[in-house]
Parts: sequence; C-alpha cells; structure tokens
Amino acid sequence: FLGLFTQRANEIGTLAGILAGMATTYWISVEDLLIFWLYPVAGSLVTVVVGYVVSLATGGNRKDIHGLTLATLKHRSGGLDD
Repeated sequence: FLGLFTQRANEIGTLAGILAGMATTYWISVEDLLIFWLYPVAGSLVTVVVGYVVSLATGGNRKDIHGLTLATLKHRSGGLDD
C-alpha cells in the first residue's frame, strides 16, 4: 500500500510499519480489545501510519520511482501504450 500510493515511502519506514502492525495485531488479540475480524483492519492502519511517518522522518524516498506509483503512472514511458 505504501509503495503503491505514496511517493515518499522508503525501506526503513516500510519495515518499521510492518513490525508495528504485527505487534499491534498481536497485542489486540492477546488483550481481546476488538472483534477478531477487525484485527487486520487495525494492523493495516497502524502499518500505513507508522510506515509513512517513519519514512518521512528518515528522509523519504530518494530513488527514481517514475511509473511505479499511481501518482507517477501517467508519466511512465515505455510499454504497450506508447
């Protein structure tokens, strides 16, 4: 999700988001805070928020990502539509 919809996500932020989402999902299941079918929703939300914030805090993405995200897809060169 981060890599597809944002241009600033980087590796550190993505890994931090994944770990935070997994930890949150585990904690919610152990403490029985939500109905079990909402575990993935809470985990995904935490993953996206933490991943994006950590990506911004660590400098964002510095690589060329043209054509790899939805925001840059229309500027893509090459492929069947050229």
